[in-house]
Formats: sequence, structure tokens, C-alpha cells
Amino acid sequence: MNKKDGSVFTAIIYVLTFVVLVRGLFLGTIYIVEDFFNEGQVNVPDFVGTSLNDAMKIAQKFKLRIEVKGEAFDEHMEKNYVIRQEPAGNFSVKKGRTIELIVSKGKKQSITPNLRGLALREAERVILQNNFSIGKKSYVYSNERTDAVVAQEPAAGVSHRENQFINILVSKGPKTEYIILPDFTGGNYVRVKDTILMLGLNIGQIRYDFMENMEPGEIIIQEPGAGVRLEKGSEINLRVNRTRTTTRQQSERKSVDFDYYIPDGIIDKELKVILIDDLGIREVHRKKYSPATEVKFKIYGVGKMKALIYIDNLKVDEREY
Repeated sequence: MNKKDGSVFTAIIYVLTFVVLVRGLFLGTIYIVEDFFNEGQVNVPDFVGTSLNDAMKIAQKFKLRIEVKGEAFDEHMEKNYVIRQEPAGNFSVKKGRTIELIVSKGKKQSITPNLRGLALREAERVILQNNFSIGKKSYVYSNERTDAVVAQEPAAGVSHRENQFINILVSKGPKTEYIILPDFTGGNYVRVKDTILMLGLNIGQIRYDFMENMEPGEIIIQEPGAGVRLEKGSEINLRVNRTRTTTRQQSERKSVDFDYYIPDGIIDKELKVILIDDLGIREVHRKKYSPATEVKFKIYGVGKMKALIYIDNLKVDEREY
């Protein structure tokens, strides 16, 4: 390489070096200016789903301020958790900027209604009207009327979130009880009658007939018959033996004055009188009276007479005439 070529090469090297230095200086100046203008800027954190307490701690690290602008019910966010913010997350702002938050009040609460005693359909309507949901329905025998609500869960008057399920217990009415009917034939009417009432059954129609080989007052036939399965409260019809009626007995028919003082109390009481005489056994009086009432009437019979006195189906006295 001659001297002239060397000088040219050297000049080129100087020029390139100058260009590189100028370019570097220019780019460095740009970065410095950008850093200068961006100094004090920060990207807003995403506070949604964060507790208010944690949001305040995070904001402090980023040199931001927090202001709770309001609260709102939210089905998916717990109470005091952020559900909205302004500005949104990742938005660039100056340090010291106030970030406005909307915080959850939790799920909306309602007071559970009192459903006890309501019919099932009415109870379901009330549940929905109060912004709850119909839960499990169970059934149970009870003294409440059929189809009435006897219990609920959660209980009435308790604060719960809306759409909470309310479970209800529904009455199937009283449980039906059954009796296997004993054989009453040959028994004495008075004792049989007491047994029938004690079993929870009722006396139906009583008919009298005469059987030579049976004692007066004995049960000849019962309907339904022995061994039949009956609901409690059913009626039992009886055919009762009486003595043979003769002209003499009819002529000896007599009357006696009966009087009885109804016991004191606050409700009416039923007086019933059963007569046993030579004609057999029969009911001669049944009527309700006010407490402390004096009752008087005549009893007609033949031969030796015995009056059995009942108050509300409970034997309280007997008298012979």
C-alpha cells in the first residue's frame, strides 16, 4: 500500500469512528430524555379479586393511593374484596395517583320467612317471593293437617344470602292406626262398650233381640266380626240380648225420677245414662250440659232397675231402683 492509499484508509476510519460516536451519543441522549420524562410513571396493579387490606399494601409499594368509592353486593366475591377499579390494571399512571375501588359487600342477604303452618304450595310461593330457592321437601306424620309445613331449615327470621335453599318438612296428617277387632260375642254390653271405647272405636247401631240360651245384656252379634282390621274411630254395631217380654212385664213398667248434678268446669259435658232392667240393657239418655247444671228426667223400666251414669264416656256412678 502506497502512502496515498494509506491516508485515504485512515480518513475513512476516522469518519466511521465519528459516525459511530455521534450515533451512540444521539441514542444515549434519546434514552436519557425518555427516562427523564418517564420518571415517576408506574403501571397500575390489577387489584380485582384482592382483599382491600392487601390492595392498600400493594398500592403503597407502587407509591399509589387507594380510595374506596363504593360497595356492591356480589355473588362471587367475598366481603371487602375488590370487584372493580379505576384506572384498570396495567394502565400507566404517575406515582401518587389515586386508584378508585369498588369493594364487595358479599352476597346479598335476606331474612328467611316463617313457613310453619302454610300449605305446601303457599310455602313455595313465599320462598320464591323472598328471593330464596326451594330446597328438599320431606314428609312426616303429624297432628297438623295434611300438606301443611311443620318445620323448615334454615329457621325463620335468620339472615341468609339470596337464593339460599330452604328445606321444608311437610305433614302427611295423623298416622292411621288400626285395631284387630276382638270377639265381643257373649260378653256383657256394659263391659264390651267400655272396651270398644278404650280401643279408640265408637259404638254404632245397637239392636235388641231375644235369645233363650243367653243372659240379658249379652252380645249376640257384632259387626264387623272378630279378627277384622279396622281404623281407629270406626263404628261397631252390636245386637244385644234382652229378656223375654211378657204381658206381665209390660204391666209392671214403672218410672223413677232421675236427677244428676253436672260437675263444675269451663266446658260442656256429655251426660249418658245406660239402663239395665228385666227388659235388658239400653241407653236411655245422652245429652250435653253446661257445667254446674242440675239435670232431672224420668226413667222407665221393668223390674229391678240399675242406671249406669257416664260423663264424657267415663263411668262416674251407678244407681239401683
